Amino acid sequence: GSSGSSLVSELKKMKSLWLSTTPQHIMTSQRKLLKHFVKIPLTERRVELKSGEYINMVDTWNGQGSAPSKTLVLTHGYGSGLGFWFRNIDALTKEGGGKYDRVIAVDWLGMGASSRPSNTKLPLRRNCGKTSDPQEFIQFFVSSLEEGLGNIGLQKFHLLGHSFGGYIGAHYALQHPNQIEKLILASAVGIPAPSEGYLQRSEMKTQYKLIDSLWKANFTPQSILRFMGPRGKRIAQNIVRGRFQNRWNDEETNLISEYLYHITCETPSGEYALNALLEPRIYPAGVSRTGVYARIPLYPKLVDPTIYKTKTQLLFGDTDWMYHPQMKELVDERSIHDNHMELAIISSAGHHLYLDNTTEFHARINSSE
Repeated sequence: GSSGSSLVSELKKMKSLWLSTTPQHIMTSQRKLLKHFVKIPLTERRVELKSGEYINMVDTWNGQGSAPSKTLVLTHGYGSGLGFWFRNIDALTKEGGGKYDRVIAVDWLGMGASSRPSNTKLPLRRNCGKTSDPQEFIQFFVSSLEEGLGNIGLQKFHLLGHSFGGYIGAHYALQHPNQIEKLILASAVGIPAPSEGYLQRSEMKTQYKLIDSLWKANFTPQSILRFMGPRGKRIAQNIVRGRFQNRWNDEETNLISEYLYHITCETPSGEYALNALLEPRIYPAGVSRTGVYARIPLYPKLVDPTIYKTKTQLLFGDTDWMYHPQMKELVDERSIHDNHMELAIISSAGHHLYLDNTTEFHARINSSE
């Protein structure tokens, strides 16, 4: 027993020398990032769940007086964290010219500064290369968010989810339609249903075969940064600069990349959902869009007015790789039955539209009914 536990503590020590991150580091970098960009005072919440895990949130309401009426919950994308809403929190609140009385940003369980359940607590299947059950992983995220929001007394709200956060947000709305009064999907992943005609492994080019193998082995993008150890911080800076060029000064770029580094290099947990929920589909030219599709696509559910009744705004950037022609079909199809669904394309914006064109992004959300 004791030799086993001393080995574990040695391994932990080695890891901490290689990766200089801890949950405290994440919270410190989140605090610095939001303090710099967000003017409205934020209340940090660590919301305990009955499993012993906890969900990290920041809230524009400090709990004094009567609870604000119009609340927006923000859910981040895969490989991200609530800190990445640093440009949006102010602009969506009434104080900043927005329409919401209260904005709450949330870290998904197993991501950001929420607790990171160990593999044994995740719905993982590790036998014979079988994929984990996507529905179990959807439930893992939906149930923990529902419990967390219930624990802070939130009954009804609007939800704005980016990418993966939109995908899980839509499943939340399907399960709890009386809680989500409006859903805003910002470049949500997993809506389109993949068409037939995608390449089988034997027909793929070598680089696609490699992607396919890594995907099946549940190799996550985060593991690359962890593997880089001390050089990871420099790489995180390069990622931020590569994607956003010189949008922020050096101090700000450092705050963002420091936060990105810490949320990425902390113990892997929720990121393992990637392979369970999504899969790459590679098509020959002209057949369909090569990309990442959900194993349980949302389109068939969202298009059906008997199943899905939530008012929904779909937002995509004009150069957004997540946009798919099925988005327009979905909205056109729904418009026959009701006016519950609208689609807006944000100019000069890609997949990170909430940072690429904040003015138009906020205007679309604040002016929409």
